[in-house]
Parts: sequence; C-alpha cells; structure tokens
Amino acid sequence: MTSGQSKPLFKALEVCDDNLSLALNLAFSCSLHMGEMLGLTWDCIDISEKSIKNDCAYIFVNKELQRVNCNALEQLGEKGVMFKFPPTVASTHTALVLKESKTKTSIRKIFLPKTVAEMLVKRQDLKEYHKNDIAKYKKIYENNFSYLKVLSEINYTKNNQRLMILTIIISIAAIFISVLTA
Repeated sequence: MTSGQSKPLFKALEVCDDNLSLALNLAFSCSLHMGEMLGLTWDCIDISEKSIKNDCAYIFVNKELQRVNCNALEQLGEKGVMFKFPPTVASTHTALVLKESKTKTSIRKIFLPKTVAEMLVKRQDLKEYHKNDIAKYKKIYENNFSYLKVLSEINYTKNNQRLMILTIIISIAAIFISVLTA
C-alpha cells in the first residue's frame, strides 16, 4: 500500500468508532478475511499483560463465520461445522455457521502489534464491565426471538397487508417495552 493509498485509511480510522477501528486494525495488521475476523473467539486470543510486554500477543485463527447453502450443508452432513446459528427468517436457503477453517494452511498463529493487542484488552475489559447487561439483553432477545420467528412464518398476502403492518408495529413495541423494563 502506497502512502497515497493509506492516507484515506488513516483518516477513516480517526473518525470511526472503537468497534470499527478495532475491526479495521485487525483486518489490516493480521491480514484476516472477514469470516476469519468474525470467527474469532476470546479463547483464541492471547493478550495477557506478559504477552503484550514481551511483544508476543497473538490470535490463533482456526475457524470462520460463513453463510452456506443449506442443501450443500445437508449433503456434507454438516462436516466441519462447529455451530449453526438459528435462522432469523422462515424461508431461507442459506445458514450462518461457525466452521473449521477450509485448509490446514488457513489455521495459523498471528502475532499482534502492541497497539492492536491493547485495543483488544480495552474491548475485553468493556465486555467484562457490561457482562450483566449482556446477559439481560440476551434474555430479552431470546424471549422475543421466538415471537418474531412465529411472525416471520406467517404467509402475508395483499389482503392482510394491514394486519402485517400492525403486527410488526406491535412486535417492535413489545421489544422496546421489554428492553425498557428489564
């Protein structure tokens, strides 16, 4: 990357929020694909104080998040799939899965620049600080997810379009109220 090409990137990093900044820094400093970055979990990251001090903090890439065709997934017997996320709509031909890396060479240990390691520490501290909030909102999501799943399975036609709009408004209001009262 030339200095002319990198200037817009550095400008973007200055104005974006912490989450996007962390994602961009991980992507560029570690040469991660999007699926690899989204597949990172805390158990694959070493950002201990000792590791950062000795410049040996790292991430271990061994899985990726990917959207796959349901028929292909079924034919393969879900081979290599670690977790299949529940569908958010009823009529979908794809599934979101956390799966093993495609090849052995995709599995790798990548050492982190100190600045990126410190960004991850900050993110982990924030996660720990908001642990109770995350649990509360996860429960709210799980309670409302089953309701929204039923709504998504209703086959709406032009005749009941008003009912659809009213149902969506009610469901959004229900979620909003449960978030406020939790």
